[in-house]
Amino acid sequence: MTRDLCYNGYRRCEITRRAAFLIFLTIVISASDAFSRTWYVTPDGLGDAPTIKAGIDSAAGGDTVLVACGTYYEARMISDN
Repeated sequence: MTRDLCYNGYRRCEITRRAAFLIFLTIVISASDAFSRTWYVTPDGLGDAPTIKAGIDSAAGGDTVLVACGTYYEARMISDN
């Protein structure tokens, strides 16, 4: 049945399916990166999150928390859960 749908035979159809799958996979992977966010934390509290802890708590999987240089007055323990 597959050979009837392919104009140049079975081999050509198989290559076309693989190419379509690779294009689809590339789109899905690049789309997942598009939804990630970067959270900026500054010592004066004017970034996207007022504290480092708030930035970490706000971040979802795939997000990045960037902490600017400076002195932060907060005591937090970070575990690697």
